[in-house]
Amino acid sequence: MTMKLHCFGESGNAYKAALALELSGLDWTPVYVDFFNGAARTPEYRETINAMGEATSLQTMSEDLLRKQAEIEALRTQTANYKVQLEAERQRVCLFGFARRG
Repeated sequence: MTMKLHCFGESGNAYKAALALELSGLDWTPVYVDFFNGAARTPEYRETINAMGEATSLQTMSEDLLRKQAEIEALRTQTANYKVQLEAERQRVCLFGFARRG
């Protein structure tokens, strides 16, 4: 089954998840969410995609939906292509993922 990344182009979180998916070589496809017109706030979206109404959600073959940094961490641990070898490197990647731009 192809993974589906529910996202929109203006989202930094979507970019990070898409980058991790692409670098891992996994089979995935983006699914556009019209976030600015309220698509993520509809009852249907919240019932079937993400109960919290978040636009960046990854639908995988073995899990329901993962969120944001958890998506990247899950992909990192599941694939040899994207595996970080050193603990210091893993921490640096996590810090980069959580960094806020001001």
